Amino acid sequence: MIPFCLFTPAQRHGGGDKMTFVLSPACKFFIMPLGKTAGANCHSRLEHCPSPKSQQSIGIGSQSGTVNMMNNDVLRSVRYMLDLNDAKLVSILALADTEVTTQDIVSYLKKEDEEGFVPCPDEVMANFLNGLIFFRRGKDDAFPAPDVELPVTNNIILKKLRVAFELKTTDIQGVLESVDFKVSQPELSAIFRKQGHKNYRPCGDQFMRYFLRGLTRLIRKEK
Repeated sequence: MIPFCLFTPAQRHGGGDKMTFVLSPACKFFIMPLGKTAGANCHSRLEHCPSPKSQQSIGIGSQSGTVNMMNNDVLRSVRYMLDLNDAKLVSILALADTEVTTQDIVSYLKKEDEEGFVPCPDEVMANFLNGLIFFRRGKDDAFPAPDVELPVTNNIILKKLRVAFELKTTDIQGVLESVDFKVSQPELSAIFRKQGHKNYRPCGDQFMRYFLRGLTRLIRKEK
């Protein structure tokens, strides 16, 4: 496991996966991978380092555009963790009044380098997440359906999965710790804040990948 901090990431001092992460503008510390020096003034695992000029996402990696993680990756992960077939994915979307074909699903599940791959649109992913909540917890027409939140961000995906799988903060921490990714309650609270709140933090792609990996282990172990 590469030690790192989640609370603002940031300044990259090396290539590949060997990166240095800034703790926060106030703290002015960074954590770097063992055995990797990041420059003439950085020789140990924990040293002072200049504060980042801008706030970025929680987790490894930065965000680009309005969609921070490929919707297709999320769809593939949920399909695998729940052992769902393509027809069941179609029916989950139907629970959220969204019509897609089995061929659409097949195209979304392909890898980027495979022929026939189609990016999963935000609208489809947003309704899939709402349908997943109905699929996991039941649908009651007496209660309003969850909002369709667009554009889809990692923060929204995490919030919807938390609801669908009925996860508490401690559950999410446990899921992440199972894949050697530790996160504190304040850090999770920052992810779940509304965008625009002073303590809001975007959720990074790598955070989501670790979460999906840990959740998959948990769900498949229970099956």
